Amino acid sequence: MDEIIKALKARRLEGRLPTNCRAVIAHEEDASSGERVRELCRALEVELGAQSHFEFGCWDFGQLGDSQQLHAAAEQAADADLILFSFHAGIELPRPVQEWIEAGLARRSKRGGAVALLIGPAQVPGESGWSSDSYLRYLAERAEMEFWASTPCETSEPMPASVDVFMERAGEVTAVLENILKQESPRRV
Repeated sequence: MDEIIKALKARRLEGRLPTNCRAVIAHEEDASSGERVRELCRALEVELGAQSHFEFGCWDFGQLGDSQQLHAAAEQAADADLILFSFHAGIELPRPVQEWIEAGLARRSKRGGAVALLIGPAQVPGESGWSSDSYLRYLAERAEMEFWASTPCETSEPMPASVDVFMERAGEVTAVLENILKQESPRRV
């Protein structure tokens, strides 16, 4: 969650956060996903409330199964400055949620904005569920929006293509690299 607030503060300092910021939120129906959303909304009001006014549209995944509500939510997403998801690691986004975000992004005429994720712990141990993350990252890139992910809890695996994964790999010395490092350099005459 801190990553999302930092990114919004940076956008505010750069003059890229509108005074009236429209945010649309989609979350799983469970209590912890909803609480993560409420916690972020409270933090946004505390951290940025003096400089920006946030207008939130909030939809749980079950509501998006209704075609009328899906249409209304897609209209909000088309005009949103921030599209926020809250779900548990390891889930596959339900088909109506995919239809909603794709319809909303297809209707966008506004440039910029961001897609952000609040990812909670996996409900099934051992699942990382970064496929939903990768799917949403792809959609954000296609819509020319920024992508932010926040994991307020420990997940079982690092996010693919994250700085953590690259740093971990950079510290590994493979057998091939070890052989190269042990070779004496040729002498120049």
